[in-house]
Amino acid sequence: MKSKNPKPENEKVTKKVEEEKKTEDEGVDKDEMTPEQYVEYLETTIGKTIAEAQDCKNQAQRIQAEFENYRKRNESFGQEMRELGIAAVVEKMIEVLDNCDRAREYIKDENALMGFNIMEQQIIIGLKTFGLSECEINVGDDLDVQKMHVIERVDNPELDGKITEICSKGYALNNKVI
Repeated sequence: MKSKNPKPENEKVTKKVEEEKKTEDEGVDKDEMTPEQYVEYLETTIGKTIAEAQDCKNQAQRIQAEFENYRKRNESFGQEMRELGIAAVVEKMIEVLDNCDRAREYIKDENALMGFNIMEQQIIIGLKTFGLSECEINVGDDLDVQKMHVIERVDNPELDGKITEICSKGYALNNKVI
């Protein structure tokens, strides 16, 4: 029992092109034409071929431009996702740093406090590699609503617009306050 193998796709395409060429060339016999007619036929055929080649070139250029745009979009998307991932981790680690400040109040042993401070500094150094920086804010400074959140207002005209207490540190990630 013999099995028929289908022709590969490229053979089918080649055969189709050859058949189209035969169809175009059918009825054209160089011997039956005057040299001028044959030259005119050849010029027409060359013109069609040049037009087809130009169409193919234009299509290839469009595809190349679309691919370049696709590559750039994906590259910027990847960078955005990386930045969002870093921001999410940094924000969670800031919560840990805030809790470190609160926990420090309860540590009475000096050696334990020293070890605790070293660990906190390692966390801060690690986060700085991702672009985290602490906002420099001091009691008595003018209030900057771009960098600070007001929790409570003090009813004292002398302290109007001034920082009276810092409840938690402020941080910026790549110069953007978070």
